[in-house]
Amino acid sequence: MDLDAVVRTLAETRGVDDWVLRETRDEEVQAYVAGDRTETVRRIEAVRWGGTVLNDHGGKRGMAAFHLTDGGDPPGRVLADAVTMAALSDNPPFRLPAPAACPAVECVDADIARDPREALEVLLKQLRKGNLGAGVRLSSAEVFVKRRRTTIANSRGVRVEREGTEVYVEAVLTASAGAEEAEHFYAQRFRRVADASLG
Repeated sequence: MDLDAVVRTLAETRGVDDWVLRETRDEEVQAYVAGDRTETVRRIEAVRWGGTVLNDHGGKRGMAAFHLTDGGDPPGRVLADAVTMAALSDNPPFRLPAPAACPAVECVDADIARDPREALEVLLKQLRKGNLGAGVRLSSAEVFVKRRRTTIANSRGVRVEREGTEVYVEAVLTASAGAEEAEHFYAQRFRRVADASLG
């Protein structure tokens, strides 16, 4: 299944008077760390589709959300169910936007785009070399480096694409002083590897 296949199914589904569709393609590299050892590194790729169908009835416009995945429920059935829900919703009529110029917004870290695994290794080195202070150690961490491509389309001819990157770091630090111990949980999201201050 791809974006064009979903668009065709939307066009063929009875009761869909307008629609908005979002395709999200993620490529992610994930590392799981225990102490000073990286236990697992894995690569994940995922594609999802979601959006809204609009149904016109009795001078009103109803809307309902839908979500699709490869291997999930058949798209035709999911969209037919969404139309049924939209037919129960009575909103004032409105129009979807038509194609127009969109501003360029830089959302991509060139290092992640070039080599996500290398970007992940840079982050893991930062995490291990961090100046945590006396008696503080890294207990565990999860580091995710993601590249996301998003396409948004609608029934009036809008079709725009955007690419972005993201770093997510989650860590548990343990501090010891004599017989006492305390844990601290840290979680942060960044757009670029350079923005991640893990030292």
